[in-house]
Amino acid sequence: MKTWFPLICTLLLGHLLLIPLVSAQTAPQEYFPINCDRTKGNYRVMDTLVLVPLTDDLTLQTGKTAEELAKNLFYEFAYVRGNNVAPINALTHGGQFISLTCDYPDYLANVVMAENAGYYILGVSGELPTALVQEVINSLKLTKIIQAELVSVTDEKNTTIALANEKNCTVLCQGIKPSSQGTEKRSYAIELSEPVYSKSVRQKELVSFSVQVKNTSEFPIYPSGAGAVSLQTTARGISPLYHASWLSPGIIARLPGILLPGDETAMSVTLGSPLLPGKYSESFVIKMGSTQVGKQIPVSFSVENDNFKLGRVISRDGADFVNLRETPNLRGPIVNRLDIGTYVIIKGYQDAWVRIETKEGRTGWIYKPFLREL
Repeated sequence: MKTWFPLICTLLLGHLLLIPLVSAQTAPQEYFPINCDRTKGNYRVMDTLVLVPLTDDLTLQTGKTAEELAKNLFYEFAYVRGNNVAPINALTHGGQFISLTCDYPDYLANVVMAENAGYYILGVSGELPTALVQEVINSLKLTKIIQAELVSVTDEKNTTIALANEKNCTVLCQGIKPSSQGTEKRSYAIELSEPVYSKSVRQKELVSFSVQVKNTSEFPIYPSGAGAVSLQTTARGISPLYHASWLSPGIIARLPGILLPGDETAMSVTLGSPLLPGKYSESFVIKMGSTQVGKQIPVSFSVENDNFKLGRVISRDGADFVNLRETPNLRGPIVNRLDIGTYVIIKGYQDAWVRIETKEGRTGWIYKPFLREL
């Protein structure tokens, strides 16, 4: 084995990979048999550039050009271990910048330490090509710059390569500066399909509703965090189509997972069909954070009459809800609480109590003065 092999083993950051989307120079793919399957990794929003100095001894023994250095640096990990993933994002050498990964922004492969999920790791050999590195910072909107080292820790079974001795970057990062914009300034774009749902339902039926969401931007879109994508109602107060599966009376659903550039997914939700027969319409919107994306999504359907005997929950004491009990007495266990104004199906009477069924199928008893027959 070549003399540089032990050095390479100690420089492999096997637990962390963040993949950039930059236009800087890229080494030929034959140097790096990297796994570009986007389903094999995880995604996090990157916000920190980590500069890792590569030793002079390593540089001298692995080659004079950036391509030779990159090829030898990844020999042991990519060929011998066969993991086919790069341990760092990129390296600089001889004034060149070489991306070592596929062009998927915010991509992490073989992740072990989630607390470092916002890192973009750059190996530095020799003088830093500040213009190219600044391009990466601006493109990914990295708001922090730090310096760290690579260390190896060996136990009985494995050798783990990790970042260590993180500190503020001073001399090494002269000539570059963090982005002042931050990831919230990224440009996102979403395409929405026409909604799919039943246009006519029975009184107790629920409405299945779905819309296709496609990410037409260059960055992943996330189901959580400040820029999370959600489906929301435009109704004020509690929507007549509210269903217990909603995240809140206003937020119906979020993306089921991270939506990668060019990918699409279905947001499928359940709408509560009102018990009162008639025609119903409501508009929904897709929001990224607090910003509406695209046009409103109108939904209109009719509820057919099944001749149920209906009632509506009313308030006699100023309360916002009425208890639904398992048995027809004040000591009966409370099985649910019904909001004032809720429509219910009347199933029968016993003394001063009414047996009812909600549109979700729950049954129980409520005190007769709290129900108005329709």
